[in-house]
Amino acid sequence: MASTAVVAGNPFILSEWNEYGVNPFHSTAFISMAAYACLNDWDGLIVYCYHTSESWNDQPADEITNIFDAYNDPSLICQFGFMAALFLGDLVRPAEHRVDLVFTQNDLKTLPPAFSMPNAYLPYITSLRNVFLDQGDAYTGDADVAVTAGFVKNGDLSQAKRAVYYAWSPYRDALRHANGEGRLERLAAKADEELPGAKLGDRILVFNEIAPLAGEGDYTTFAANLDVALKRWGLLPDDRGLVGSALVSDTGELAFDPKAGTFRIRTEGCPYFSGDPSNGIALTKDISLSLINHRISAALLPVKGTSVECSETYLLMVLGHTGMDETIFTTEGLFTTVDFQGKLYADTPEGTLFVRCKSATLTALDTVGTPIASIECAPAHDGVTFVLDGTIPAVHFLLERK
Repeated sequence: MASTAVVAGNPFILSEWNEYGVNPFHSTAFISMAAYACLNDWDGLIVYCYHTSESWNDQPADEITNIFDAYNDPSLICQFGFMAALFLGDLVRPAEHRVDLVFTQNDLKTLPPAFSMPNAYLPYITSLRNVFLDQGDAYTGDADVAVTAGFVKNGDLSQAKRAVYYAWSPYRDALRHANGEGRLERLAAKADEELPGAKLGDRILVFNEIAPLAGEGDYTTFAANLDVALKRWGLLPDDRGLVGSALVSDTGELAFDPKAGTFRIRTEGCPYFSGDPSNGIALTKDISLSLINHRISAALLPVKGTSVECSETYLLMVLGHTGMDETIFTTEGLFTTVDFQGKLYADTPEGTLFVRCKSATLTALDTVGTPIASIECAPAHDGVTFVLDGTIPAVHFLLERK
């Protein structure tokens, strides 16, 4: 959604965003936003946090009294340090390629219901910017791929390195003064590969009729065809882009798989996992988690140095469901009423932490880093294991291996 506001050649700061999650597990949103902001090379993120009082010191520390009480949301506060380190420390690399979404002046005079279709795929994969033509209808930029905004049929991408064409309207003119019949067909004649509802060539992808293909908002065929094109054009290897049901960034560092219910970051300086932990969580080649929690977010940062593989000391964060422990959800038709009941809680990890080393220590920390408990380790094949039984009131840990 934010990528619809990014203009090529201009700095971009997302000045007001948050995840006002009444869903018991919404911690993924915070880290994924920061990660995709890095991928798309945005300049800043400002978390919007509404304070529900005129006074600074009369808010309860153990309750969420309003959906906007983000200052008291454990999924935000407990991950804030990691989120800041990730974004400010450039721990996720910018995309290797750039795509320009091109708007002509006629495009600006109309707005189809599915205007954000390219934004449902491209920002997850690479860097996406919007370009607005004010001197004619011809794109002259240097992006790896130019995609017409596709409201009408007048965009000219012939000078682009590679071009993607489609149009929601059959007209060349936004006021329907000129018919654009046959234009996309003539462009498609330059392509040689048949795709569902499209034609693909060495530097052009053309969708003849996008409306039937997208239906009521299903953009999977559009994304799949675009993915085939990016791979044919040499911009994505086979293990990037659409890989099964996952969206994998062109850097290979980010992977979002909605069907599996997982989001992952794999970089030298900050492995992260969020979602369904049932298949295990490998944070590094030597450090892994096996948990029975229904959903979990886990982050690892080296305390010294920049590489998690080489470090000996780590800050580990493991966080499950959060919110108010007696919240009542009442659904009637399309609406759900949420009554905040009980007290603030955070689901702590239950399972085992494995570390491949001769010996290690694990210390539970409170929310400001004060040690509150030591967890004993037990020898395991090729390493040591720590049992996390869910009884320690902590989601942050200091791990030291020897």
